Amino acid sequence: MQDRTPKYPGRVTILPVQGLENTYTMERADEPTQPGTPLNKATLLNDLSAEMFGFGADAVPDDIFSFLGVFNLHWWRRRVNTASAGYQEVRTPGTGAYQLCVAYSGSNDDIVKYTKSISIDQTNGEITYLNQQSVDISYRTAESINRSYLRGCYIKASGSYEDDWVYIPTNAAISAVNSGDEYIVRYDAGNFYTVSSEYKMAGEIGDWEYLYSADRSAYPDSGISGNYEYEYIGVPYENFTHMPVKIETGSYIGTGTSGNDNKTEITFTFPPKIWGVTAFRDTNRKLHAILNIFPFEPPTDGNNLIFISYSGADSYSRESYYSIDGNTLRIWSLYDAKYQLNNSGYTYYYFGIG
Repeated sequence: MQDRTPKYPGRVTILPVQGLENTYTMERADEPTQPGTPLNKATLLNDLSAEMFGFGADAVPDDIFSFLGVFNLHWWRRRVNTASAGYQEVRTPGTGAYQLCVAYSGSNDDIVKYTKSISIDQTNGEITYLNQQSVDISYRTAESINRSYLRGCYIKASGSYEDDWVYIPTNAAISAVNSGDEYIVRYDAGNFYTVSSEYKMAGEIGDWEYLYSADRSAYPDSGISGNYEYEYIGVPYENFTHMPVKIETGSYIGTGTSGNDNKTEITFTFPPKIWGVTAFRDTNRKLHAILNIFPFEPPTDGNNLIFISYSGADSYSRESYYSIDGNTLRIWSLYDAKYQLNNSGYTYYYFGIG
């Protein structure tokens, strides 16, 4: 976008409107050298751009910012995982509309109580708030309150759903309806679930659902809590821009020793998933090479068989062994130093990927 660059900043022309007393037309008279980018629907959020994010023609730029913002929050996924029998949460898609707030003449606010998690009494299945919070809401603030507080939360319902709990999914849209002198804030069908409890037998596992929060400790990182199995995913934006891939390279000079008491050692700064070692030596146009690529995490018996090749005037392949201790890789051979990646005077180059 471009700023307007006026030759005479703030200058306007005021012209009286013929036939209308004390009424004037004001026009810019700043004579810009650069008119700048106009501020209108086409430049701020056109319909095609809104459609790419799943919004309609009435969307505003803040809708897009809110949509993108959740990907800079902490994400988890969870599913019902009943390690033992008991009362479990059941969600049923809501029908009709759930009325959240009624403001008469647009002047009244309601206090909405909400919670990220519910508690279920295992003696009778009764649902109660867990870490209850509250927020003021009116038809004027309904959209922002929904985006910032209520999505991904449970609410004790009212109106026709007064005996039920409801759950507001993370993609829910809210409605603000003008009905005479009443301003009704509601969720329409498809934007909420009724919540109840049901006794389930042991061993039931449900489908994954996704949760997000600005609070890093909002949900467990892993394991089963409250009959839900949790898994922390991270911050999607950071996961995308900071790929968790590490690469380390280095070299060493072979000493010519071998055997179980003279193991070749390479210590990485992290535990790579794949490692490799190679050596090149050119004598009289003969190429000698040793190359080995294996997963870093071997079985735990400490005597893991590998085959290392050696090419020169003749080519050989011999079994050798390797083990892992923390980030340290150890290799040894019962045959010769070259099958231990430790031939005297050779420069060996290694890499690790993790």
